Amino acid sequence: MTMPRNLSEKHKRVVDEWFSNGFSKRRALIAVGYSPQTAKSAPKSVFNRKDVKQYIEHRKQQLEQRAAKYDVTEENITKELAKIAFSNMGDLLVVQPDGTAIIDFGLMEPEQRAAMSEYAVEQYMEGRGEKAVAVKKSKVKFHDKKGALELLGRKQGMFNDKLKIQLEGEVSLVERLQAGRNRLKQGPKK
Repeated sequence: MTMPRNLSEKHKRVVDEWFSNGFSKRRALIAVGYSPQTAKSAPKSVFNRKDVKQYIEHRKQQLEQRAAKYDVTEENITKELAKIAFSNMGDLLVVQPDGTAIIDFGLMEPEQRAAMSEYAVEQYMEGRGEKAVAVKKSKVKFHDKKGALELLGRKQGMFNDKLKIQLEGEVSLVERLQAGRNRLKQGPKK
């Protein structure tokens, strides 16, 4: 689907904001200048417009094409999360005879490179004059391991954020109402 020609810039910005904020119509309207009252009471007046619906479909198609281009599938996302979740920086460390450790990138597997989010080298001189020593510090940072583990656990259904209430035996609504009526008849406890 092509982009509608008669779509106003403001309506385009509303849809773009809606896609970027997690699909909250109210927040999208407020972000582009609508009053909170209008955003709360009349989002349909914007989102039910023919040109806005066409633009939403246009954006969905763009996302689908991008997902296909980069092979965004549930399986690939799970693989990438697993690379982060199960990476271990300790695999790269080589302990020196004096007890210090260095990072040996020759030991790094492709999965570990995918889990790495930052690498920086800092070089400077420590000391003064002839006693100055060249120092080279490497900084390696990995993506959020805990976050990746949590996402994988949720995908596997390991964590349940919903509260489950289990009752011993069956108590019907009628029985519960009757028990409440009986308590009311008895009056307050003294």
